[in-house]
Amino acid sequence: MAQTSPLLCYCYVGLALLSACVSLPETPETAPAPAQVQLQMQSVIPKEFHNQLDVEPAGDLAVPTVMLQLREVVRPRAEVRTGPGSAYELADVVLVQGKQVIETASHGVWRKVLVLGTWQHGWVHQQTLAVSQPRGNVVRVAMAQLPMVLVIRPVNVARGFTQKEPLAVSIPRGIQFRELRREAAASLVWLAQTNSAIWLSRRDVQ
Repeated sequence: MAQTSPLLCYCYVGLALLSACVSLPETPETAPAPAQVQLQMQSVIPKEFHNQLDVEPAGDLAVPTVMLQLREVVRPRAEVRTGPGSAYELADVVLVQGKQVIETASHGVWRKVLVLGTWQHGWVHQQTLAVSQPRGNVVRVAMAQLPMVLVIRPVNVARGFTQKEPLAVSIPRGIQFRELRREAAASLVWLAQTNSAIWLSRRDVQ
């Protein structure tokens, strides 16, 4: 019967001790996922307003669904055009039934939408859309893909998100914000400095 040499035995023992002492780094599959930052519902006014592009963080945010105009495709397919009308070219995207989008603007019977997940945008006919039923309290949004609005004159009064209570502000002309939601009389804009939102009159932005 062949005998194992003493030198080979020492090698086996050394490898066993090394395996016990050294821990391997976590793989992406086992590493914990970073917590998603959520846009807060309470309006928090910053001490000073800066242009959105100068202060907004990179990445996505978890946005409460009530802050967005979520729509859902209700036809088997919805053609997307580059402008608000059938005379405009077809965009390189087709939306299928059940797909969720964010409505960002309207023009007559046409709605400008931002597609969740792919962040493609274009115009679709209003008959292809319906109000989307929430699939949770928040939705992940690539904030850099949202449209921007420009403050066209100094603003001294804004409104809080939830109650639309008047808030004293001092927003200079020329400040830009990401627009979360647009209504007939007001735009809900993201305050990147405080990760909250306020309503601004449509007369004050464009």
